[in-house]
Amino acid sequence: MYDKKSDYALNKLESDAIVYKSVTGTYSIKREDFASDAEFRQWKELSDQDYLETERNQREENEALSLTNSEEAPGNSPEELLFKRLRDREKSEAQAHAIVMIRHLLTQRQYRRLWMYCVEGMTEEQIANAEGIAHQNVSKSILGARKKVLKKFSKQGAKMPF
Repeated sequence: MYDKKSDYALNKLESDAIVYKSVTGTYSIKREDFASDAEFRQWKELSDQDYLETERNQREENEALSLTNSEEAPGNSPEELLFKRLRDREKSEAQAHAIVMIRHLLTQRQYRRLWMYCVEGMTEEQIANAEGIAHQNVSKSILGARKKVLKKFSKQGAKMPF
């Protein structure tokens, strides 16, 4: 099954929060940090899936290591795999933190529209039709949200994917 002390297990046990561990401790993003219960459930489901997939990949890597010795696969030493997992975990934690920062930076409307545009892959016209408003309003809202996010993150030296 799965390791009861893993990130996946910790996240599953805490039903009202998304839990993640880092080098400095265990953190959680609570249900009340989200704009709606539906948004929280969506992120909770995504985090559960991500943790489960990570755990499966780690199990497969461990099984592969036990089948080969380090001389046969010099690029897959235990140390390299450990550092890769640590980098992946840090990246995941940074992404979760960035999402919370973006959520607090934007208005609820901007966040919802940016989410539909970037994550759900909807076009501006599809968002406008779903909300029953003009396409230009959605376009201005997404542009304003992107400017706010880019301004905030460019001060921190980060590059945004959109």
